[in-house]
Amino acid sequence: MALWGQEVGQRPKTIHLSLERVPDLWKTSCVLPIPKTAHPREPNHFRPVALTSHLLKTMERIMLNHLRPLLNSLERVPDLWKTSCVLLIPKTAHPREPNHFRPVALTSHLMKTMERIMLNHLRPLVSTKLDPQQFAYQPGIGVDDAVIYLQHRSLSHLESSGSYVRVMFFDFSSAFDTIQPSLLRGKLEGAGVDHHLTAWIINYLTSRPQYVRLHDCV
Repeated sequence: MALWGQEVGQRPKTIHLSLERVPDLWKTSCVLPIPKTAHPREPNHFRPVALTSHLLKTMERIMLNHLRPLLNSLERVPDLWKTSCVLLIPKTAHPREPNHFRPVALTSHLMKTMERIMLNHLRPLVSTKLDPQQFAYQPGIGVDDAVIYLQHRSLSHLESSGSYVRVMFFDFSSAFDTIQPSLLRGKLEGAGVDHHLTAWIINYLTSRPQYVRLHDCV
């Protein structure tokens, strides 16, 4: 099976996956009860709708009105939505060692939809609290902007006679995997994020099940 993947500013590339069956996570759908009346009280007052990736893509704005209050009331993420299927993509034509594979974690399309909903709600709340020199994970800004900014500041300073520039780079290994939930909760609440969204984010980042699939083995 060949999947097409494309990064911004890059040419499309083909990823070849050797799968003899479709992972269960890909086939899983969530049935959301949609009220038929203004004040539903009986089971037949709801219309069951199976949420699939195609439905979420074509009816995103309509479904958003139903998914957002559902998330706010739960304050947690269902374990199935957080479950990741890790596929090992070969880096070479004949992989033999573990480092010859690139792990790619696939999550539920429902989880991807929730991430977009929460990101659109979270970004306006914390935008005023972010450092103006933060270039990562900002819309319309990338790594190239950080390099240009550093180069401009350095060259401008070096125009003065007898000046010099010292640059120190830090690289935190597994930065996102080592985040302490208690510290993150304090940062979010300090930025003005409400309790419901904070609880959802903390639950989203903790206890994330995953399994590895290679060919037909799990």
